[in-house]
Amino acid sequence: MTKFNSSYNTYSMSDIEVKIQRLGHNIFSQCRKQTPSIFNKDWWSGKMLDLSMSNKNFKLQLFRFIDVFPSLTSNEDIRHHIQEYFNRDDLHLPATLKFGLLAMTEGITSSLALLALKKNIHHMAKLFISGQNIEEALPQLKNLWDSEISFTTDLLGEKALCEKEAENHLQQYLNLIEKLSLTSSAWKQSSQLETASWGKIPRCNISVKISSLNSQLDPLNFDESLIVLKTRLLKIFKKAQDHNCTVYLDMEHYELKDFTLALFKSLLEDKALSNFQEAGIVLQAYLKDTERDLLQLIEWGSSYQRKFYVRLVKGAYWDHETTIARLQNWPCPVFQKKEHSDANYEKLTNIILDHTNVIRPAFASHNIRSLAHAITQAHQRDLSPNSFELQMLWGMAEPIKKALCQMGYRVRDYVPIGDLVPGMAFLVRRLLENTSNESFLRQSFVDNEEASGLLRAPHFDE
Repeated sequence: MTKFNSSYNTYSMSDIEVKIQRLGHNIFSQCRKQTPSIFNKDWWSGKMLDLSMSNKNFKLQLFRFIDVFPSLTSNEDIRHHIQEYFNRDDLHLPATLKFGLLAMTEGITSSLALLALKKNIHHMAKLFISGQNIEEALPQLKNLWDSEISFTTDLLGEKALCEKEAENHLQQYLNLIEKLSLTSSAWKQSSQLETASWGKIPRCNISVKISSLNSQLDPLNFDESLIVLKTRLLKIFKKAQDHNCTVYLDMEHYELKDFTLALFKSLLEDKALSNFQEAGIVLQAYLKDTERDLLQLIEWGSSYQRKFYVRLVKGAYWDHETTIARLQNWPCPVFQKKEHSDANYEKLTNIILDHTNVIRPAFASHNIRSLAHAITQAHQRDLSPNSFELQMLWGMAEPIKKALCQMGYRVRDYVPIGDLVPGMAFLVRRLLENTSNESFLRQSFVDNEEASGLLRAPHFDE
């Protein structure tokens, strides 16, 4: 029988698997009667996504249109793009939808129909984007906190195009920390959200994309890029240190992965941050070399006696990484099968939980199997429920979050803030994830696949 060996215990995998499956079924039973808001067919967005999941051609045209929509400056532009994208015989659209699209392009009611379309697309964006600025987002964040869900905020807009834009992003992050810290200090106390096995958890929590802070960022110009970004990030980290705020460095495209890791280490080695205990980094399980990166981070943290957060995600740039590798004739950095990413996620979860002397774990997933595995493995190591947290995207998987909160686990939402234009790229990525055939949420709440099938242990092909 296969055994799993850790520094804490040795136990039978089959026994653990029974516990994972049991917990997974329990979570399913609590959330299956609800529908995540994104799939709610009472809303325009739910109806459009439902149609896109059954009509691949319509899905492609719909997401192309949503992606270009913010750049359309007049009703005439919108009409032109509707005709270009949707006036096609291969879409096989229902008669009612054809009539609705026709109403937007012809007749005296077209302006009213276009107004309704704009309103619906903005509503869809608001499912994933909490507000155009921190002032708009604060009521949403307070509502989350009141419902026993914490948050990390992200400012939309990857890759600054000029230094003026990069400086503006820097000021926005500094402003975000100050306003979040000040406002959240007046909110109700929550032992579930504010207490961890290592002590008190800050209410203020932000996630930073390094590409937004340096328009000249180039991994090939490693040293100069590091100096510029470290200087700017030190301002953010010092501000966070003064205002009791956690800061994560988000992981972006593969070309920035090694640079991001080096930057994170360099920041925490700086004397100015010697007492800062609220730094975190994101690792992507779909990358083949993440296990090596994780082990090197653990070794580095042990040698410098630094503790830090690790948010483990599956990864959101699979199509991009695969396409770039193919075009450049490079080895593909990501696993080509979803099951392999899922299996690697569980492998990395075990490594993280074996090293909580260095790592403060955060497991980010909408996959109930992945979450049940993390919880069960933590319990097997006698780790308390508040020694790790579970993270998900704002506007998605609400039934799963509610079930986990009721079970007493700390749940944190990843909450984007920003304008509609930069936010559309984020929105389209989320829509693609949720409507793909392999989306766990789609399989669970739309296709209604059996829980036993969705909870099977993932594995690497022999």
